[in-house]
Amino acid sequence: MPQGAALTSTRTTYFPALTGIRAVAAYLVFAGHTNVGKEFLPPFLFMMIKMAGHCSLAVFFVLSSFVISTRYATSFQTTKENFGRYYIRRFARIYPLFLVVTLVVLLLQGDFSSWHWFLNFTFLKSFFYHDLFSGVSQAWSLTVEECFYLTAPLLFIGFRRFPWQTLAIIFLFGLGLVFIGKQFPGSGFVPTVGYLLDFTFFGRCFEFYCGYRLAQYFSKKDLKSQPKKKWYRLTFAGMAWMFSCLLLIVYFLHQQVVLFSGFSVGITTLINNFVFPAGVCLFFYGLLTETTLVSRVLSSRPVRFLGKNSFSFSLLHGGIIFEVLYFQVSENKFIIFLIINVLAAIAYHFFEEPVNQYIRRKTAKRLPESEPALA
Repeated sequence: MPQGAALTSTRTTYFPALTGIRAVAAYLVFAGHTNVGKEFLPPFLFMMIKMAGHCSLAVFFVLSSFVISTRYATSFQTTKENFGRYYIRRFARIYPLFLVVTLVVLLLQGDFSSWHWFLNFTFLKSFFYHDLFSGVSQAWSLTVEECFYLTAPLLFIGFRRFPWQTLAIIFLFGLGLVFIGKQFPGSGFVPTVGYLLDFTFFGRCFEFYCGYRLAQYFSKKDLKSQPKKKWYRLTFAGMAWMFSCLLLIVYFLHQQVVLFSGFSVGITTLINNFVFPAGVCLFFYGLLTETTLVSRVLSSRPVRFLGKNSFSFSLLHGGIIFEVLYFQVSENKFIIFLIINVLAAIAYHFFEEPVNQYIRRKTAKRLPESEPALA
């Protein structure tokens, strides 16, 4: 397949450009978390970069949903083997490296709180405000991802038959969590609706629904007999949509809107959760169906190499690991960026992927059906 080519069969589940976009999104998150450009950029431009890092989580959520939906939405069977295969492979992909990095970080922090260890190792910490940034601080987003992975078999049924009702039920369930949190104000458990929208799956389910809808629309297209388009129409439209959302997010930063009596939410949250994902879908569809400089760059071997390392990079780039590098090695953020990339590549190629393949091989006899590579 030539560089940048879209998939030629609806059965294909590896998308080169979408592997590359993982690296871009991870680097934007790094820039946002480490305040890249604060010292020398104009305030508005600095905030654009910082908010681009914030919005990049939506890119990951839509992408995760698209890939999982493409692979599983129509193939789940109500058998123990199929569900077991799905959950084991999600565990093999995510948990081993997460376990090791989280253990190292907690030990470096001298954090021996059994509560923190429990919340971190069970992916529950984003439900608790006071503990949100314990352990690997940026890993709170994995709670959101894991909630999707855990409920995906049911979500696919709901999204297919009753999409808006399913989204409403998910959000109402989240409001129930807020109500429970109000009964225990000192616990920090889902304290507000704003927190629900920012940090939990129940507030961000629409991003995953967008990924599912993109997968469904894409799978219905007969791309095998159609040449790739040679223009930027959808790619450009998606980029313009996302950039416009960023402008609005920076402009309305810290402003609230009252939806009804006693209930207000940040305008930036509404844009990020419910408007920005549509631009992500347009952009992704452009990457998959149009031959552009953007798709060729993202599909190139070096960028795909970095994209494969993106999960390792995401776990290593912030918190105490960044602080150790900043205070003990170099205050130059670009040098730290390069070091973390090297560490991420080592972690991926010598631990993350080998352990993933080892677990798959060990379970292959009991769960023999093969799974194509995912973006």
